[in-house]
Amino acid sequence: MLGINAQRAKYLQNALEVYSKINTGNLPLDTFLRYYFRVNRVAAGSRAWIAEHVYEVQRWKGLIAHLSPKPTTWTGILNTYLLHPRWRYMTGHKGLPAYLRCSFPEPLFERIERQYGVDKALEICQILNEEPVTFLRVNTLRTSRDKAYKFLLHKGVPVEKCSDSPCGLLLTNKKLLLESPEYHKGLVEIQDLSSQICGLKVEAKPGEHVMDYCAGSGGKSLVFGPKMENKGRIYLHDVNDNLLLTAKRRLKRAGIRNYFIMDPNLINMRQYYGKMDWVVADVPCSGTGAYRRNPDRKWTFSVDQIPEYTATQRSIVDSALLYLKPNGRLVYITCSIFEEENELQVNYLCKKHGLVHALPPTFQLPESRGMNGYFIAILQREHLHLDRRTLPTIAKAGWYAVLVSSFILDALSIVITLLPFLDKGVVVALRRLGESVDPRWAHYFCAQLLFISALYTVLPLALLSRRLVVWQSLQSWNLVGIVLQLASVFYARSFNVFGLAARTALALCFRATISDLTFPNHPEPEALNAPAMSDLKFCPECNNILYTKPDATNLQLIFVCRQCDYTRLADPTSLSDNCVNRTTYNYQTKEDLIVSPLVIKDPTLGRTTNWTCVRCGWNQAAFFQLPERVHDDAMMLVFVCCNPGCGYWEKQSHEDDGTAMSGITTRAPSNIAFMPRIEEDIFDDMAELFGEDEL
Repeated sequence: MLGINAQRAKYLQNALEVYSKINTGNLPLDTFLRYYFRVNRVAAGSRAWIAEHVYEVQRWKGLIAHLSPKPTTWTGILNTYLLHPRWRYMTGHKGLPAYLRCSFPEPLFERIERQYGVDKALEICQILNEEPVTFLRVNTLRTSRDKAYKFLLHKGVPVEKCSDSPCGLLLTNKKLLLESPEYHKGLVEIQDLSSQICGLKVEAKPGEHVMDYCAGSGGKSLVFGPKMENKGRIYLHDVNDNLLLTAKRRLKRAGIRNYFIMDPNLINMRQYYGKMDWVVADVPCSGTGAYRRNPDRKWTFSVDQIPEYTATQRSIVDSALLYLKPNGRLVYITCSIFEEENELQVNYLCKKHGLVHALPPTFQLPESRGMNGYFIAILQREHLHLDRRTLPTIAKAGWYAVLVSSFILDALSIVITLLPFLDKGVVVALRRLGESVDPRWAHYFCAQLLFISALYTVLPLALLSRRLVVWQSLQSWNLVGIVLQLASVFYARSFNVFGLAARTALALCFRATISDLTFPNHPEPEALNAPAMSDLKFCPECNNILYTKPDATNLQLIFVCRQCDYTRLADPTSLSDNCVNRTTYNYQTKEDLIVSPLVIKDPTLGRTTNWTCVRCGWNQAAFFQLPERVHDDAMMLVFVCCNPGCGYWEKQSHEDDGTAMSGITTRAPSNIAFMPRIEEDIFDDMAELFGEDEL
């Protein structure tokens, strides 16, 4: 065999033995080979040969092991593979079982055969044993496909244009590409054609918000990102932080700047509920359509894992839908050839969540000398569902939407409540109830009707007050009222049950609505133990968080990037920019301290729930530490109630033992969160600069 020598054969056998011992299904073969070459200091000239034959043995080890002497060992397998190449002719020998001819595990082949038939299953498995071809994706943010095509041909890199992707190229010599400067400049990147097609299905427009929920290393975002022209925002989410770091490097190299890496440990994820125009869910799957690139997976995969994958996929979609707008689109992607993960799964999701196909789904089996197999479905809601996934969007629309909806529900409830009094049958029922049971029950029931009417009249006022104690009390009253209504139905057997049932259902719906709404500044349980930040600003140059800082020159609030030299003034007309105050003064005073109520909008301050407002009962506060020149104590904290309509604040002394602030904040507090009491002459200067009313 060309290129073989004793040293290479030794490395080949050792690599296969080590990988078979340590691989439990979670270690990709390419990752293992990178570490193996580095640890064993394998010569650069031998790495390509060893990697090529490691992959080849993994593809055909089932057939080779069957033809090797027994007991089967890696030495025997490699002897057959390297010294007896006639084993390749056995792939078409009809005297062998079909699963051996294509070198697949028998249970896996039987599962494919059950869905596609024996001939088609054999064809699919033979294709999955081919050496994969290499496709390139042209970065259209920096160049066009025609220009990249000409550049690569001029450099001697053999490429062909792909008809299925407007940015795809077929590469026939990977080594020459790695030596090309166009590759290192980010003009082209290696990406399978199936992945490119799936990314192109996401027709995101400039200014839209897209969440790549199972982002991985950012392959799909790299495809649809250029279409957004760095306008809008791409949110990358994944459970693997290392993959997100790789995605960040790839996006930066491609010139895509409008991305945001989502870390659930640092941000409140619920603030993004109902905001995404697109949610891309490239869910974990069996990966059977991509076994050409991962031949090791077929030997660790079990058909019993398919139900586990489907359950995981359903859980991921359930979570991903929380971020979707009512009119947004969900893109469901797998690289599986099994219907349980594709068509049947989508049918289940559509039935469960009320989704419909925005476009016909696409399913592609692996192609010989072509792309991997994949499945993609683009779904959207059939109609608006008032549930936990869409109500946060209504709440974020502002208090006007909430108040209007509450007044409408209030009016409908009162009308339904009063309708039974116009029903003659109800009057007869009440009279019969008073005669047959107890006259007090009739009075009691009438009192219940008035109670429910009064309750729904008070609810909009509670929405206006936004007092947590009143809010919780009203929810309890509502529940008690529903229970009493049901008791009235039980005792008044001949009562108009339809009217009462409609009123009870309306009460339940309204209670579910107000309990699921995510009101602005209302503390979410999942975010109570994390440092909460609101209205974050990001640097347009390096995508890092901007921090607030007072500008001593013009006495204005500015936003500064700590990573680069980017600086901009805050816009006084913007609510999100006006975090604390346009002007802040920091004079040396002792007790004469005034806290601006706008401090709760400062994104640099920590949040805590280990504090309760004595004025309104709110259980969330923004806090910061006073500098030493303001107070003599080494650790004096100021807590400000996060209820926008309250404005209460207080100071608390803490021992400076290095642990008082740990666990409730992870960043330095803003140095502009407070402003001292101002003397009269200073007040006049400030009033002249900004106006007395605004000051």
